[in-house]
Amino acid sequence: MAGKRDEPAKPHFAVRTETEIDGVFVLSYPQVTYDNGLLTEIFHPEWQELFEESIEHCYFVTNKTVARQEWYYHEHTTDRYSLITGSMKVALFDPRDKSPTKGKLTTLDMVGLSLGVNGVHGIRIAPGVWHSFKNSDDCIFMNFKTPPFNRDTPDKFRIPMPNDLCDFSWLE
Repeated sequence: MAGKRDEPAKPHFAVRTETEIDGVFVLSYPQVTYDNGLLTEIFHPEWQELFEESIEHCYFVTNKTVARQEWYYHEHTTDRYSLITGSMKVALFDPRDKSPTKGKLTTLDMVGLSLGVNGVHGIRIAPGVWHSFKNSDDCIFMNFKTPPFNRDTPDKFRIPMPNDLCDFSWLE
């Protein structure tokens, strides 16, 4: 049975914005409203250069804890969070000796794609950058990692907040 083919679609591109931390950037994803909903592309092969590396592992997280009370980083892994629902504030600290932003601390606000609003929907976090987040209680995000998680030798290091490295804390 033949149906009517949809009209050709306009291309949609994510918008990449650099941050105050070297190797960290944020993405705003294109959102298309249609008859009774919202379609949001999180990845398209045409955007590969935006991500800098191939995506090798993808999962989503439903977070019950509103604020992490620790910093964590990866020695070799790049995190790429895409916020699906809720809101999230991400703290970033750069301790890397060879980085032009060594010692820099910043926080970024993200909005969930399901809200259908413009804003920061995704973030790429370079290896070696300490990060933590505080989120709404309805937060769900996806992580597109490179390389994939290694169960035998996890590439995740943690320290509590605050600490001698950085006195930042989510507690006010």
